[in-house]
This record gives sequence, structure tokens and C-alpha cells, in this order.
Amino acid sequence: MGLTMTKASGEQYRDNYHEYCSRIKDGVESWNNWRWENPEIRPSLRKADLRDMRLQEADLSEVELYLTDLRGTDLMMANLNKAELIGACLSGVELFDADLSESNLQSADLRGANLHSANFSGADLTDANLKGAKLDNANLTGTVLRGTKGYVLDRTCIKNTIFSPGSRDPWAVLRRWYTGPMMLFNLVLVILFLVTFFIEAATQVYYSEYSTSNVKNCLLASICKEFEVWKLFLGVNKEDLMWRHVPFLDNSFFEHYVPNVPYWMLSALLLLYNILRMILTNRVSLMREEEVRSNYAPKFGGFGGYGILYLVHIWIMRTLSLVAAIVLLVRLYDFSTIVIFIPTNT
Repeated sequence: MGLTMTKASGEQYRDNYHEYCSRIKDGVESWNNWRWENPEIRPSLRKADLRDMRLQEADLSEVELYLTDLRGTDLMMANLNKAELIGACLSGVELFDADLSESNLQSADLRGANLHSANFSGADLTDANLKGAKLDNANLTGTVLRGTKGYVLDRTCIKNTIFSPGSRDPWAVLRRWYTGPMMLFNLVLVILFLVTFFIEAATQVYYSEYSTSNVKNCLLASICKEFEVWKLFLGVNKEDLMWRHVPFLDNSFFEHYVPNVPYWMLSALLLLYNILRMILTNRVSLMREEEVRSNYAPKFGGFGGYGILYLVHIWIMRTLSLVAAIVLLVRLYDFSTIVIFIPTNT
């Protein structure tokens, strides 16, 4: 008896499935009228092929669209409230001003979709793919974005939005690198960077004044050279960096295959890195402050957007950070091994 019931229910499901597919393909007006006349029915269009259809303003609320193929479909201003879209293919879909509130979009493919002004409040986008999707002015209030890939926030409402720890979207990367604990850490590095410059330059300025006022007693005065203070900051007064002087490197390899590097060039790179970092920290901090006050992510593209800051971070800062770390270590090593001659009173 149980087997008979299962078979009957399966046949009924197939009959209803074909009916639902037929109705939606009759056009939006016919479909919407039928939905309004039968509000108690929750249609199932799972695994249906609805590619390239025009479903503007269609009422698809609470419809089961599990693994449904909707590629290239026009769903502008459609109602998809509480729809089941698990694993659905929505690449290239037009969802401008559509209502997807409280919908289930787990593992859905939304690559290249137009989500401008779409409402995703309370929706679940866990493990969804939004690469290339346009999220400008979309509403992500209370949306779950755990494991979501490829999204770019652009004047998007993110009040109470649930993100994955360590999210890799451009805005999250900038926030992580240039605000919060990382900003304090970088501030310490900047101070450490400046201390080596100031102490070294101040020491040499003091020595210069001391030797000038006691030139008759200064045995090295005859071989001293004149340098402006800014050159002391950059280390122009020093010889090229000789790799064989660095004890933890393979002397023979670097001596034969790697040219010596001008000391001032390394200092200039370190200075450039810290200047760019301070500029980025200032810009990102201001955007972050506005985000906290408005619950909207900053705009991505155009003048004043964070897109250019992200490109600077990816293409310049990541490379310079490695160079700067090496240079800072070299400077610290060089600074710690300076030999200072202190006159005695004997």
C-alpha cells in the first residue's frame, strides 16, 4: 500500500510539474493571474529549463526552483520572496530591482548577473558564486554570505550582513589591511622605520657639529665629507649594499650573480612604501567611518571609489611590502652594527 501511495504521489508530482512549466511558459500575465487565484499552491519548477525567458515582474514567491536553469532570463522586478533557488543557475540573469528577500540561494550560480538594487534582505547566499555580478545599491541586510565567492560591494546595504571570517572581497581586504589591528601594527612599523632614520641622521649631525667645533682635536676631520641632512636620511653617504656583508645569505651565490644595490635606493623604496601605506590608511579609514555610520559599503568604481585603492594594494603594495620587509631587516641589521666612537675625558 505504501508503494502504491509513493507511485501515485510521484505521478501527481510529474503531472503538476508539467502543468507548472506549461503555465509559466504561457507568459507572465497568465502565470501571475493563476498565482493570485491559487495563493495556497506552492509550485515546483525544480530542474526546469527556463533559459532566456522574459519573466519581468513574475510572481515566483515561495516557488521551488532547485537546480533550475535560468541562464539569461529577464527577471527584472520579479518577486522571488522565499523562493528555493538552491544550486540554481542564474548566470547572466537580469535581476534589477527584484525581490529575493528570505530566498535560499545556497550554491547558486550568479556569475555576471545584474543585481542592481535587488533586495536580498534575509537571503542565504552561502557558497554562491557572484563573480562579475553587479551589486551596486543592492540590499544585503541580514544576508548570509558565508563562503560566497566573487562578490564586490558597491554602495551596498550591509546592515547585519553575515560574512565569512577572512572574506576575500576587495573591500574586506582593504579593511583588514588598513584599519583595525593591522593599522596599529603598521603604525608601529612606520615608527620603527622612522626611528632608524632619525637616530642615525641625528647622531651624524651631532658628530658633525662636535667635530667642527673641535676640529683641531678631531683626527678624522680631514677625511670627512659634507652631506645635506636629507641625504643622511636616505643613506646617500653609505656605500652600495654588499650582499657578502649580510651573514645569513649565501655569500658566493650573491657575490657572483646578484649586483650590489645602492643603499639610497633601498631607503627610497622603504620611504615610498610607508608613504603609500599612510595614504591608503587615511582613505580607507575615512570610507570605513562612513560605512559604520550609514551601513552602506563605499562605491567601488569611478572617481573616489575604493576600486583604485584595491588595485594599488594588489599591484603595488603587496610587492612593495615584501621589498620593504627585507629592506627594514637590512636597515635594522645595519643600524645595530654601527660602530660609534665616543671621546673620553682621559
